[in-house]
Amino acid sequence: MINDVSSETLQYEVLKVDYGDELMISNSEMWLDGDILVDGNLSIENSHINVNRSIDLTISEIRINSTGELRIINSTISAFSNDTLSYSMFTIVSDAGSLIISDTSIDYSMVWLVGGEATIENTLLNGYNIVNYGVFSEDTILNMDNVSISNYTLGLRSIGTTPVQSQVTFSNCTSWMTQEWWVTFTAIDTSTNVPVTGFQIRQWDSDGTMLGTWNWAKEYEIDSTGQRTDHLANFTAFANFGLAHVDDEWSQSVTENIEFMRYFNLNLSAIKYKSAQVYSSGTLWEPGQVVPKWSEINVLVTIDNPTDYNFSNLFLDMDVNNNKAFARDSISLSPEGETVGNISWKASLEGPLALKISTFLDLGSSSNTTISMSKFVEVGSKDIEEADSGNMLALFVILVILTACSYIIYSGIEEQDSDSSLSGSKLDSNEEVNEDENKREFAIPDESSEEE
Repeated sequence: MINDVSSETLQYEVLKVDYGDELMISNSEMWLDGDILVDGNLSIENSHINVNRSIDLTISEIRINSTGELRIINSTISAFSNDTLSYSMFTIVSDAGSLIISDTSIDYSMVWLVGGEATIENTLLNGYNIVNYGVFSEDTILNMDNVSISNYTLGLRSIGTTPVQSQVTFSNCTSWMTQEWWVTFTAIDTSTNVPVTGFQIRQWDSDGTMLGTWNWAKEYEIDSTGQRTDHLANFTAFANFGLAHVDDEWSQSVTENIEFMRYFNLNLSAIKYKSAQVYSSGTLWEPGQVVPKWSEINVLVTIDNPTDYNFSNLFLDMDVNNNKAFARDSISLSPEGETVGNISWKASLEGPLALKISTFLDLGSSSNTTISMSKFVEVGSKDIEEADSGNMLALFVILVILTACSYIIYSGIEEQDSDSSLSGSKLDSNEEVNEDENKREFAIPDESSEEE
């Protein structure tokens, strides 16, 4: 159905142009209290549209659906109200439709484009300082030529596509323009190369403030002075898996629609006990050593976690000879590293004992697993320790006795040497006396003989 309306004053509560219909309005004045819904073709030329904003102060709109086409040529769009109600915004919406605005002046209105195609040329848009956009374009093939945008919070916001602009000017806008791009996120398990669900994404401003959405990111912004600022997008991702959680963060300049592929090692079987050391009452235990009963046995275990799982509130459990619940201690596992944990038990049993240390890795799913490691220790009675102490005391006494004997023997030898030296000296002296006496006996004549 094709209808032409010309040179008339028209008033509509709601104007509908159904799919397949064509309506031409020219040289007319329209008074609109509600919406215009376009599924067919609507052309408005050389006309003035007055939008009554005093009814309920909601946002009325001209909506072009995916099958619709709207042409506004050489016309004006304005809003009016009574004395007690202020102006509010009127919206021209294209929902994957086709929009052409040419040689037109639009007041108190914004253009909202989602998909489809739009051409705006030789047109003035004035928001009169109402907080809103001048033009919002999302995934739209948009061409703008000789367009003036004034008195808006944000003159032009573009997401997903780059508008073609020629001689587009901005006046008295808090920001002239922002260019943003769509962001999607996929988590991949490197051990299976399969996507993983359950992650939550957040986007953060440069000052650490969380933004309201993460699935689009700003490439740049042009402020009220025309200065362009390029942006660095900051993201975090986290997911909970039972007692484990996985965290990620990254920053990136986004200059096109992008899918972030983030890779995580979620191979639970890669988490293992690396080593275990046994201490008895603070002394490192050696294989074959018998541990006295009632000793404090400490087992220091090292757990290797090469995955991205971050576990909290895990436990080290000690079983003795397969009997459970002998000891328990808490532990947390950090991702991509080694963690040392300690569990202790007072040795209340005797004999060869199997000390089994285990940890239950709870992911809250069928993938749960338990890792473990065993050490074999023999525990003897406390008499062993007392006997060892007695033996040490006996050895000490024997050592003292041997030392004393050695001293006595050494002292006796020294005394004997001294007596021998003294006896030798005396013997030499006696021999010298006897020799002198003999000499005198032979050399000195007897006085009585001489007299004779």
